[in-house]
Amino acid sequence: MSKILTIGNPVLRKKSQPVKKVDKYIEKLVEELKKTLIKSEIPAVGLSAPQIGEPLRVIIYRDNDKIHTLINPKIIKKEKKITFEEGCLSIPGIFGNVDRAGKIYVQALNLSGKPIEIVKEGIPAVIIQHEIDHLEGILFVDRIKDVKKLRVEEGYNIPEELLNRV
Repeated sequence: MSKILTIGNPVLRKKSQPVKKVDKYIEKLVEELKKTLIKSEIPAVGLSAPQIGEPLRVIIYRDNDKIHTLINPKIIKKEKKITFEEGCLSIPGIFGNVDRAGKIYVQALNLSGKPIEIVKEGIPAVIIQHEIDHLEGILFVDRIKDVKKLRVEEGYNIPEELLNRV
């Protein structure tokens, strides 16, 4: 299990590099992402490689109790609109409503290195968009217009980086 980087770590703000080849290194990275997601103290539905310090375009997400992998994911079409309360392992204890597309069409590579296209709606679409944002150095709190509307769980504080926006 890897340590999950938290807000303030510069790796989370960098744009991730595309994966040139799906090889043993990428397979090990995906296994590490899965292990970290499953063993996280906080229940989680997705994780990106940058969150464990690897600035590569690799994400995993849960859908129907199964963990899926997307390598070099790219959203090619968005439809509808959905507002959903999001949280993030990299910003523990902080939650906020984010507007996203309710339906997305994504091109990516699977773990075998084969091109795939998927269509997701609702919560899986939100999760994928959240994780792809990580690949761009964007955190869900960047999409919240009014940080005063964040929900902060007991025992947590608004991170220093966000206090500048209050």
